[in-house]
Amino acid sequence: MQQILDRITQPVVEIAGPTPHGYKIAEKLGLTIRKPIITNITKQTTVYTPDDTPHDYIVDDIADIRNFKHADKSIGILLCSYLPNIDDDTKMTWQEAEKFVDSEYDKALTVKTIKKEDFRALHIVLLMEAKRVLVPGCVLILQGTHKLDTQLAEALGFKPMVSPAIEDETESQFYLQ
Repeated sequence: MQQILDRITQPVVEIAGPTPHGYKIAEKLGLTIRKPIITNITKQTTVYTPDDTPHDYIVDDIADIRNFKHADKSIGILLCSYLPNIDDDTKMTWQEAEKFVDSEYDKALTVKTIKKEDFRALHIVLLMEAKRVLVPGCVLILQGTHKLDTQLAEALGFKPMVSPAIEDETESQFYLQ
């Protein structure tokens, strides 16, 4: 996998960054990834849990996966760590949100043509946008996977590159476009 990463010359972009603790799958497999262009919906530093440590990583660019401005086939490595399942501004309980997201995956996996505009589940939108912006033969690394991400990624033409055991251990998957 390091050989794949080393041959990619297109930009490395992180969605919903920064990820100051890095990517578990890269650490587990001993992979080195070039410094990404860090994007998020705000330039403010995000702290999600009390154990998040302060960091000095900055957001390089404002970007929202629901309205991703990158051109088709323009990115070599797309990274994403713990993207929420749905927008944070929802009024759903976590149980309602989980049921809703599962129904979104069921729909995405059964319809013949899927369009990102038809979905609110952010991982589904991310996978569709990754398909659009990644150069063929390039990589999506997703940390904080949903149980149906790999099934949908395969339906979209991605090839998962790590075993289910490593995916479970690292909560991550390395997809080849």
